[in-house]
Amino acid sequence: MQIKEGADRYNPEKLKEFEEEVAKQASGASPYNPDVNFTVLRIYQFYPSYATPSIVQKILLMGLMRVPSTDFGVYLHMLSEVLMKEEPVPALAAMGKSLAACNFAEFWAGVDKQGSAVFGQAAGFEQAVRVGILGALGVSHVKVPLDALKASLDLKDDAGVKAFLAAAANPCWVLGADGLAVSGQVEAASISTAKDSEVLPFDKLDSVFTAKSL
Repeated sequence: MQIKEGADRYNPEKLKEFEEEVAKQASGASPYNPDVNFTVLRIYQFYPSYATPSIVQKILLMGLMRVPSTDFGVYLHMLSEVLMKEEPVPALAAMGKSLAACNFAEFWAGVDKQGSAVFGQAAGFEQAVRVGILGALGVSHVKVPLDALKASLDLKDDAGVKAFLAAAANPCWVLGADGLAVSGQVEAASISTAKDSEVLPFDKLDSVFTAKSL
């Protein structure tokens, strides 16, 4: 889905369509689209009463799945104080900090605590996060010892590591007897930092704030 630029993109009459697209992304039925997710959260900023907590959760989960990109931080920054206090958002925020600090054991403990009721909302969550973690490790490591690798990825045995790497199918990751050789570049942020500071002139907001209620 492509969203046209301009004030009309934040028309609440389009919110239901955008929320359905978020749900499709989370289920894996549609490709990841940060522009749609950003637009939904922006509409929630303009119209707080329209915010749907389950959609917010899905967007945040998809942001976590893109670590080490900055998407999760951008999404979190756009939430109202009310939404920030509604579980599991505080837990997800803490887990995002753990990932950013490379405190992977703490992150996986959070995953275990919240369980499938939360993380089951985003298809392929654990696999995607593990890919992101290896991408982050690749910035500072050329080789990761096997025990450290299993701990970082929350995988219990060598078979689990091999199964993960086979599914990831990344030629930059080569498993040897003494650990994993890591190379390659970290994926750039999906959302431009300029996007978060986007400002619409007041003379272009009339169509947004005078739109009909859903």
